[in-house]
Amino acid sequence: MGLRLALSGAPGVGKSTTGRQVAEKLGIDFLDLDVLIEAKTGLSSADYIRAHGEAAFRATEASSLLDVGRAEESLVLALGGGTLTSAAGLEAARNFGLVVQLDAPPAAIAHRLQKEPGDRPLLKASAPDASRSEALSSPASESTLEALLARRSRAYRAVDRIVSAEGTVEETASEVIAAVDDVHVVWCSVGQVRSRVVIGRGLKQALIGALIRLEPRRPVVVVRDDGVPSALAQPFVDAITPLALAGIVEISVPGGEEAKTWASLGDILTKAVTAGAGRQSAVIGLGGGATCDIAAMAAHLLGRGGAAVLIPTTLLSQADASVGGKCAANLPAGRNVVGAFHPASDVIVDVDFLETLSPEEYASGAAEVLKMGLILDADLFRTVVADRHVSVASLARAVDHKASVVSRDPFEHGDRKLLNLGHTLGHALESASNYTLRHGDAVAIGTAAIARLSHERGWLTAEEMDEIICGLTDFSLPTTAPADLLQRSCAFLRADKKGDRDVLDLVALGALGQARVVRLSWEEVERDLMRSGGVR
Repeated sequence: MGLRLALSGAPGVGKSTTGRQVAEKLGIDFLDLDVLIEAKTGLSSADYIRAHGEAAFRATEASSLLDVGRAEESLVLALGGGTLTSAAGLEAARNFGLVVQLDAPPAAIAHRLQKEPGDRPLLKASAPDASRSEALSSPASESTLEALLARRSRAYRAVDRIVSAEGTVEETASEVIAAVDDVHVVWCSVGQVRSRVVIGRGLKQALIGALIRLEPRRPVVVVRDDGVPSALAQPFVDAITPLALAGIVEISVPGGEEAKTWASLGDILTKAVTAGAGRQSAVIGLGGGATCDIAAMAAHLLGRGGAAVLIPTTLLSQADASVGGKCAANLPAGRNVVGAFHPASDVIVDVDFLETLSPEEYASGAAEVLKMGLILDADLFRTVVADRHVSVASLARAVDHKASVVSRDPFEHGDRKLLNLGHTLGHALESASNYTLRHGDAVAIGTAAIARLSHERGWLTAEEMDEIICGLTDFSLPTTAPADLLQRSCAFLRADKKGDRDVLDLVALGALGQARVVRLSWEEVERDLMRSGGVR
């Protein structure tokens, strides 16, 4: 995953000069969107606006930005001063990569423009007396800039980071690099919906940007896990409150699988509708995997489909549950046996939330990262095991792998089944334990069982089987289930959604980093998984 960085800001704030410096420091290419448009149209941006008007220019700007976005190489891009003011331009910028706003007071920008006024027809038109300002040789007055900044203030907040540009170019470039260090953007397509996943630290601004883009015209619904410390959760709620023009309705749910019942779902929807929420709302899920699941399910049903934004707060939900579009509720018959595909428009993965997790909860989440390594990326598995820790980069790598699989097979007709490694037995164990067994612990037991079964069938070497089981053990994850729990879980096995009446598509391992789907009869599955999941 390369760095794709777009710089936004007012005319004269230094987007191009700073962008070139950032690109030089990082050793990647730089591109100025205005230069690209001139090469494409034969007109400078100023001449194009005078000839065709601002609306036509914004359309050309957005289409040019989309063209740049199709390339995959790392790139620093200087946007136009008004790129984010059009819906198409904002969408294209966010699809391009991380968006950073360069911010400076009007007086500082006016001073720079006095030195290099340039040809800026839109800035002149923003002057308090536009007819008089057109005759001026320079539009760089504080009042002109204040008027422009006021008109564009909301658009200029629809970004991932805001960096002060009051210092020198060198200082501003260094601040931009620091602001985007170890921040990653991953896209996950589910059908026609493309989820934007931002991964890093201190991502309140990214949430603000997501909500501004959505422009909810009905109340914003915040489904909040009451297990998340208020000191971490409340700043996110406070950050979006001024943007929710129709108000906010906060709904608290218990942490864990208790949140994923029909009763809980009905309570969320009743409170949301009573408060005036509907399809034009945004539903924000703030919490662990169960909270994100039930929030997305509520968004799916609210007005037959409202926007969902997820803020996963556990490693388990950040690595797996919040990405991919699946949402569900539990029934007594099993976990996730009813649900839908309703991908979030945005997923804000802020790893600062992980600082309050217990070691057991952290290990449970690490099981899903290790699982992604076992499926597709042996180096990821080995790196995380060696570190005894999931770094931001490793987390982003795991999410990127999952997003790639989901984008190829969004509705689980083929490759997406691989993501269920360890889940056939794992889900059965969870159900049999009445959800007292952590999901990651259950998946770890299920994964170890698959490693043993795969070795018995001749698909996996003894050395790789041992490496897998030792890797799980190094994270203090269980690799066998108690005999009584294993026995009870057998009754829940056939709730697995990958099976039909006679056979199951079971995810096995052909090598470390190479998962495969095999078709086994239910009799084989029940016999072999029961044997492989227990103490030997």
